[in-house]
Amino acid sequence: MIIDGEAAITRGGEHLATVGSGDFFGEIALLEPVRRTATVTATTPISFFVVSEHAFKSVLDTDTAIERKVLRTLARRLVSLSGDPTLS
Repeated sequence: MIIDGEAAITRGGEHLATVGSGDFFGEIALLEPVRRTATVTATTPISFFVVSEHAFKSVLDTDTAIERKVLRTLARRLVSLSGDPTLS
């Protein structure tokens, strides 16, 4: 999770999104052993914290509000990356 600052999310040199305070990234790698789906680059000085896979899964198992936020964010990201205008 980003505590302070801003970062750009890109894939293949294409800008996908900008994230800032309160946003998170890297959740896909914590849920599935897949290759990176994007690159995150700080665009301002940034403060963030790292969560281990075990801690992340433990939080999802015990806090349904956080689990729902992660699921909603994943769904929004999939829709935006699909390129399907009927899903917007």
